[in-house]
Amino acid sequence: MKVLKLVLVAVAAVVLLLVLLGLFLPSSAHVERSVSITAPPAQVYEIVNDLHRFNDWSPWFEKDPRARYTYGGPENGVGSKVEWSSTVSSVGTGSQEIVESVPNQRVRTKLDFGGSGDAQAEVLIAPDGAGSRVTWALDTKFGRNLIGRYFGLAMDSMVGPDYEQGLGKLKALAEAALPPPAAEAFDITEVDLQPRDIAYVEGTSSLDPAAIANALAAAYAQIDAFMHVNALTQKGAPLAINRFYDESGWGFQAGIPIAGLTDKSRGAGTTGIVKLGHTYAGHALKGVHIGDNSTLPDAYRALEDYMVAKGLDSNGSSWEEYASDPVTTPPEKRQTEVFMPVKPATAAPASAGAAH
Repeated sequence: MKVLKLVLVAVAAVVLLLVLLGLFLPSSAHVERSVSITAPPAQVYEIVNDLHRFNDWSPWFEKDPRARYTYGGPENGVGSKVEWSSTVSSVGTGSQEIVESVPNQRVRTKLDFGGSGDAQAEVLIAPDGAGSRVTWALDTKFGRNLIGRYFGLAMDSMVGPDYEQGLGKLKALAEAALPPPAAEAFDITEVDLQPRDIAYVEGTSSLDPAAIANALAAAYAQIDAFMHVNALTQKGAPLAINRFYDESGWGFQAGIPIAGLTDKSRGAGTTGIVKLGHTYAGHALKGVHIGDNSTLPDAYRALEDYMVAKGLDSNGSSWEEYASDPVTTPPEKRQTEVFMPVKPATAAPASAGAAH
C-alpha cells in the first residue's frame, strides 16, 4: 500500500506539473508557408476563391479520394461552404466556409473540425513581379484547453508539410492555366519615328502563308528592278504596310526604304506600278518578334492589348519590317519588327504620312 501511495503521489505531481506548465504555454498556434507562382494574382484568386476547386490543390484529397463532400452557399466567395466526411483519421470530418474574400488579395475561411475544435485559414496573394507571392496560413486558439496547448507545440511540424504540398499543387495548377506567349520573344516599346522615303507596290493576297510569301516576293522584285533602273540604294529593311486583313484576304503596300532620289526618279515613281511615298512619322508602338511568321498575328494582338491597357488610340495603319534575311535565317530565329501608330497620351496627335 505504501508503494502504491508513492506511485499515486508521483503521478499526481507529474499531472500537476503538466498542468502548471500548460498554463504558461501559448494559447494559440500559427502555421504558414509561402510560394512564388508565375501567374498574376487574379488568376490565383480565381482558384482559391472557389471551394469547388479546393480538391484540385488540397494536400488531403489524395489521402482519401473516397471521402464524401457536400457543397452549399454561392458558387464562390463569402458564404460558399464545403463539408467533408472521411474514415481516414488524417482527413476526418469537418467543414470549411469562406468568411472574407478580397479580390486578388485574400481569401479567409473558417474551419470546423467538430469535436476536435475549429480554426481559421487564410490565403494571402501579393504581386511579385509579373507573378504572385502566395502565403497560406492557419491560426488556432486553444483558450483554457491545456491538451490543445501541448498539441499546438507540434502544429507547425504536423501541418506545415501539408501546406507546402498544397501550395506546390496550387502553383502547378495556376501556372498550367497561363496562356501561351504571343511569340518566342516580343518586347514592346513606345517610339517616335521620322519619315523615310520608300518605293512601294500595292497588292493583295489570300491569307494562305505561301500565297503571302509569293505576293511579297513578286512585289519586292518589281521594286528592286525600279531601284536598279533609277540608281536608288536601299536604306533599310523591307516592310509591308497593312491596308486590310480580313476574311477576303490581305491588302498591303510592300515597300523598301530608299536613298538617292532625283527629279527623274521622282517622275518615274508617279507613272508605273512602283510608286514613291514615305513612312509614318510620329508616335508608335514597336514590338520585336523573334520566331516563325505564323505567330505574327499574336504579336499584333499583343500590341493591341498594350494599346488598350495604356489607353492609347490608333493613329494609322500598322506595318512590319523584316529585319532578318528569310533565305539565310532559320524560321525560329527570324526577327520582325512590328509597328502600330498611336496618338501620344499627353500630346497632340502626330502627323501620319503613310505611303499613298
